[in-house]
Amino acid sequence: AVLIGGVFAVERLGLFDLQVLPLHPLVLAVALIAAQYGASGGIMAAAMASALALLGGTLPQRVVGEDYFEYLAAVWTTPLAWLIIAVLVGIISDGHRRLLQRSEQALFETQKERDLISAQYEALAARAKRLERRVAGIERYLGLPNGIKLGGTNRHREKELLYAQGDLAGDIFIVEFGCIRVSRITLEGLRLVTGFYFAGDVFGFETGAERQCYAEALEYSGTRKFHLDERDLANPQIADMLFGYLESIQQHLLILGTQNAIERVAAFLVGIADRRGGEGPRARLPMSRCDIADHLGLTLETVSRAIHRLQVLKLITLVGARDVILLDRDALIDLGA
Repeated sequence: AVLIGGVFAVERLGLFDLQVLPLHPLVLAVALIAAQYGASGGIMAAAMASALALLGGTLPQRVVGEDYFEYLAAVWTTPLAWLIIAVLVGIISDGHRRLLQRSEQALFETQKERDLISAQYEALAARAKRLERRVAGIERYLGLPNGIKLGGTNRHREKELLYAQGDLAGDIFIVEFGCIRVSRITLEGLRLVTGFYFAGDVFGFETGAERQCYAEALEYSGTRKFHLDERDLANPQIADMLFGYLESIQQHLLILGTQNAIERVAAFLVGIADRRGGEGPRARLPMSRCDIADHLGLTLETVSRAIHRLQVLKLITLVGARDVILLDRDALIDLGA
């Protein structure tokens, strides 16, 4: 409207003789509006231009003796031309716009398909890695010394108890797949989560005759167990196994004694990502935040605040309730070191 009104004002005020131009500016105005807003916008622009031309008296005047039908044809030739131009340009513009929208939609669908394929590939790669780790975890202990044999695979439902605090000790467990949580209830009734164990990890070592902790499956899991006698402790392979177990306990105690809340959570997330078999920057947490809090010696609220802080720092991002993507692994390692 401003464009058409401006052209009409220039013509009416005599600021410029538009008749000397090879093409009337209103034609360009109508064409530009049709190109921008489509056929409907162009038709409205042509109608407005025609109304202004009619009201402003810029259309040809009837000559005395001129045939009335010839006069009407002369008067409406220009508005009809504007209308035809508006419709043609508008149709072309609408077609171009629809083609562009279809192209954008096709590009969007292609991107979605590519993202889906990428996600499926990552999931398959992660699954293959977990299977490799599961096989490696089994093969790691299939070569145990003579007299020590692994039992068959025991499958455990989620939240199933493997052994209770106070049970007779003796059997040692190897995780074949899934995740096992080992915890202890103190005399004050507090729960301490001593560790989480994944495929290939060993747990169940006790120094006394009774279990000081209890073990529970956090998800559908499989374990195999074996028994150690005193003479087996002299075997270098068994010694390495025990040293690895003690080293993990020492590392955990070091974290609890020297790091603040956000450093503990950062170290925990990196450790879980590493132990889950190299799933890349993504780590699935089968444990709850309450489990994490009881493992790191923190409160549930403190763990939630630390995770939120790591998100604000753009070091991690959450995918659902249990999946964490490590956006800056090096920064998390430095933070948790």
